[in-house]
Amino acid sequence: PSELSEKKSQVIPALCRKLIMNEEFIIWGSGKQRRSFVYIDDVIEALLMSIEINKGHEVVQIGPEKSISIEEIAHKLLEISKKNVKPIFDTTKPEGDFDRVPDITKAKQILNWKPKTNIDDGLSKIYNWAKKQLKNWTKLNLDILYLTKNMETYQGANYQLDFINYLKKNNNLFFYGPGYSNYSS
Repeated sequence: PSELSEKKSQVIPALCRKLIMNEEFIIWGSGKQRRSFVYIDDVIEALLMSIEINKGHEVVQIGPEKSISIEEIAHKLLEISKKNVKPIFDTTKPEGDFDRVPDITKAKQILNWKPKTNIDDGLSKIYNWAKKQLKNWTKLNLDILYLTKNMETYQGANYQLDFINYLKKNNNLFFYGPGYSNYSS
């Protein structure tokens, strides 16, 4: 999953992955930079309300009105994970803006909306989701390694279909690739 990949993930999924996979707990920058994080369920609710009520007439910012430092996020994830590791702050990496907080005045006035999921609950949900995803991803990587080592069993045109069926049977995964569409159970 790209949300958890080493090269493409954003700060919260990246920190979750590092804790779950027992990687070095490196945080880009000083950790003092602040962000305003909103849980996906709250985003979806705001988007649906905006379609229904606002009908696209106004630009409406969403998110919590209070920011939190990346360092605080890291410590909260350490508590959730129950891991005893020390964060490493890599100040050679970029931090971006010091603080980002949306003005949700219009969201409150037009949509009567504010986020319902607090940061602790949201982080716990994301951490548990990431743990499940990475467990499946690790199993998938081991399955691919097994199949590629035993390719003589899966020769020719049937290899792709056998491989897809194997993934469906053992992982119940969606599989996309060139030349075929969604092979889901």
